[in-house]
Amino acid sequence: MNQVVKRIKDLAAKQNLSQNKLAQKAHLPQSTINSIFNSVNDYPSIPTLEAICKAFDITVAEFFSDGATPRSLTREQYAMFQRWSALTDEQKELILKLIENMK
Repeated sequence: MNQVVKRIKDLAAKQNLSQNKLAQKAHLPQSTINSIFNSVNDYPSIPTLEAICKAFDITVAEFFSDGATPRSLTREQYAMFQRWSALTDEQKELILKLIENMK
């Protein structure tokens, strides 16, 4: 079994997802997931792998990481930081003050 398929199976088992539930969460046909799980040499396509990773709530980079480093940001936090870098210093200061007042 190739390492990609093994990783998919391991993540599905960790999250207690059957093949059917994984197909539903990934918005993929059941036959696609069955084919991946029963495959010996085939790899899923990149779009299929992206959909599977989304179902597992991980990025493709996290899928291929060794798992030694814990995930530090959620997708929502990462999106926030991406937007943060586009703000002016004044906007950043205003947001920090807003957050401080929310405590």
